[in-house]
Amino acid sequence: MHVALALALVLQDKEEELTPEKAIQLLKETRTLMEEAESLLNDSARGKALLAEKGGVERLEEALKNDPAAAQKTVLEKIEKLLGKSQGGQKGAIDKIDEVIRKAKT
Repeated sequence: MHVALALALVLQDKEEELTPEKAIQLLKETRTLMEEAESLLNDSARGKALLAEKGGVERLEEALKNDPAAAQKTVLEKIEKLLGKSQGGQKGAIDKIDEVIRKAKT
């Protein structure tokens, strides 16, 4: 929808008639620009993730320097909590799939 609007505006500004060839070329250019934007967004997200990971590693190293046993216990507790959430999420997904199957059978 937005691409069609953009094509119409470009053609309106240039006062040109839209031929199938021009439309295809403009759509290809639009696709290329969208792919480049997606790539830039992904690169940006990866960079932010790396910075966050680096900060986490630094905090972990600092905690291990101060009190290794307490840090290890805290990490294990957090892992256990995450595993519990993951298992709960999986159970919820399985329950939803079962419900969909039951509804499809009836």
